[in-house]
Amino acid sequence: MRLLLARHAPAEWPQGGEPRYRGWSDAPLGEAGLAAARLLARRLEGEGIAAVYSSDLLRAASTAREVSSRLGVPLRLRRGLRELCFGRWEGLSHREILGRDPERYRRWLEDPLGAAPPEGESAALCLGRAWEVLREIRERHPPGSAALVVSHGGTLRLLVCRLLGMPPANHFRLRLDPCGLTTVDWEAERPVLSGLNDLSHLEGAR
Repeated sequence: MRLLLARHAPAEWPQGGEPRYRGWSDAPLGEAGLAAARLLARRLEGEGIAAVYSSDLLRAASTAREVSSRLGVPLRLRRGLRELCFGRWEGLSHREILGRDPERYRRWLEDPLGAAPPEGESAALCLGRAWEVLREIRERHPPGSAALVVSHGGTLRLLVCRLLGMPPANHFRLRLDPCGLTTVDWEAERPVLSGLNDLSHLEGAR
């Protein structure tokens, strides 16, 4: 089968400035995000997608809804596709966490699979729950079919690593932009990366 993976469209966060760990925090899509989600939906026409699976967080679900509505296919929300939960680090920047909790932050950066933010979850737990959703998709859809997964940057990077047999701890080496499209095809039961972070459908909108 063909599995298409898309990171959600840009959300409209109340705090601007430097990047922050958002995790399970949530925000709606702004006008720019909705426009990007519609361009993604247009790009996916003709792919033969049977269903859209999405994180239940608003920024992902709203992106997925634009696609499922345009394609006329079911939308199935799955909590397992959420971003990694950052616990007490939610909403903080790299600089802020380093100032408040330097030793634990360094341990987490060195061992994201085993370590976890305070009251959050490890990358291993995040990958485990997301992998169960992929197992469901593979069981539900026959060979020759296609399905779309709309999720978050960290979760999708972990899934791509697992699909390709790469160490999940190296997921930070992958770049997945908002509304970027990654394609994985199964050939003789082996996942093969056919495209990574395709942004061609956003040309002119950035």
